[in-house]
Amino acid sequence: MKRIIDLQSEKRSGKTPVVTLSGGLQITIGQYIFAHKRAKENQEVEFARGLTCWYPVTGREILNQFMDAIHDRINLRGECKVS
Repeated sequence: MKRIIDLQSEKRSGKTPVVTLSGGLQITIGQYIFAHKRAKENQEVEFARGLTCWYPVTGREILNQFMDAIHDRINLRGECKVS
């Protein structure tokens, strides 16, 4: 199985918007979008880590993790509190 290099967080100065992944790894929005596009284009390729895990996963698993996160955010936002 072909392997793609992991996107590691680079040293940043200033207030660059970041996405925090599992384990506290922070990547820029640009890196996040780049990784998502790569996962979508290479669904059978193994990546060094997933969005919600530290171990190697395929691009398809990364897309599934992304959709799970989207659904979680939608469900949290639509939450109703009954008093």
